[in-house]
Amino acid sequence: MQGLIGTLRENVWHVGPNDENSFLQTTDGVFEVPTVEALEFLKIRSHLTGHISADEISLRSGVSKERILSIVDSLDGAGLFKDKNSKLAEEELRQRLVKLVDIWSNELKDLYIANKLPSGSFSKSVLVGWLLEMFHYIRSFPDAIEAAARSCSEPSTKDIIQVYADQEKGHEEFVVQTLVNLGLKRDEILTSHPLPSTQLIVFLMNRLLQHSPTMVFAMAKLVESQEFDENNISLYKHLLSENFSIPEDALDPYFLHQEIDTNMGHGTLMDTYLDRIDVRDTQRVSEALNILHDLKHAFELQTAEIVNYYDGDMQGRYIPRQAMTLEAL
Repeated sequence: MQGLIGTLRENVWHVGPNDENSFLQTTDGVFEVPTVEALEFLKIRSHLTGHISADEISLRSGVSKERILSIVDSLDGAGLFKDKNSKLAEEELRQRLVKLVDIWSNELKDLYIANKLPSGSFSKSVLVGWLLEMFHYIRSFPDAIEAAARSCSEPSTKDIIQVYADQEKGHEEFVVQTLVNLGLKRDEILTSHPLPSTQLIVFLMNRLLQHSPTMVFAMAKLVESQEFDENNISLYKHLLSENFSIPEDALDPYFLHQEIDTNMGHGTLMDTYLDRIDVRDTQRVSEALNILHDLKHAFELQTAEIVNYYDGDMQGRYIPRQAMTLEAL
């Protein structure tokens, strides 16, 4: 490859610095890579934006030009670089979408605050903060889906999306009940104000579904694909009970909500209605994927913000967070 170095297809690396081998995940599968090589590649990965040459990457990364070209040739041979001239058939494109959302969903499970709470590394206020943000997110969720139904032009798909919206309405009450079990009052929950990251999540959901209504099925797979597993939930509740000195049944309403969503098949909507995702306009699909990717990162940002705001000594910060109003002037 000469001149500017191209950009990569989506690639997720699982690197253990002390492990002999690491793993690369793409929509083609999972590949084992010697950790030494993975760490070397990560030095140049940040610069593979499609705008700079091997010489410039070498200056920025400290990796020799010869080694960069060798790595790039290897990746190109494995089909990891974007091919702007390729045109996927609609069915193949949909299958790649499924694999891509699977990758992002699994990443989200690994990084999301709810799955870190059993570690015992956080204060009880983080548990409360997470649930408060879930209240705001879940309350906004059906409105975003309903907007997708209104924007959808295909009647039978429109009906499916509307049913999904209807099934999600009122689910924030499960979170309210959980927070009441943890000692909060209903009024302070209902009048609380979400963190900026939660507001970003809601904004991106609406932007995605107004842009591409049928991407609601991909969004559902991203955010609702966690399977309800009673044994794992029992262990989760036990660990939280020990870590935060709360009754083991305090989170029962929240997990009842998760069980209801699972039984309604919300996590499998993309698999069920894959053929209804409109992929005819590839530019529009690209734009929608970019928004969906931003949405995944917004949840990761939310995790960081919940920890930043709620963990440790609150130093006078409000629990729940309060809106800034004219009366406060």
